[in-house]
Amino acid sequence: MNVLLMPVRSWLLLLPMLLLGCRAGGGADFSGDPATEIAANPRLLADYSVPIESMTLRGVRLGDPPSAIHPNRIHYEGSDGWIITRDHCRYRVVDGRIITLGVWDQALLSQLGVQEEADIERVFGKAEKISKVDTLSTKMTIYRFAGDQRRASWDRILGRLSTVNIGSVALTTQPE
Repeated sequence: MNVLLMPVRSWLLLLPMLLLGCRAGGGADFSGDPATEIAANPRLLADYSVPIESMTLRGVRLGDPPSAIHPNRIHYEGSDGWIITRDHCRYRVVDGRIITLGVWDQALLSQLGVQEEADIERVFGKAEKISKVDTLSTKMTIYRFAGDQRRASWDRILGRLSTVNIGSVALTTQPE
């Protein structure tokens, strides 16, 4: 056998295993009921008839332990309790339980039909509270709904909906 072909054959044999291994780590696959999975139906974020406790974000629900997030999905775990994933989801953990599901994926958020800031209240209803968070690098307007259990953040620098969080708010100096 030609010695030069051995590395090529090795890579050809490894390629299917690598592809299957990466797929097993998350991404588009999620468990749970499609009727309550946010990644399958982002409009759930503004549907008050669906209890937030029944919703899942890529198979993870409020109250789950952080171990419910597949390790291959995790990009970063912040000291402020946020777990940031490679698929643009964020999960807030307090006392060993997920208390907030954060949707930051622009592909999902765009399905809500929020093109300008005024659309937020058209989609989510009248906000109970609106606050502004301005730092050196961030200028956000946060719309709060349903007893602060749903929050939509408008990025005033980028001019777009930047995130929708559902669940509890943990006290922090960082913008949600």
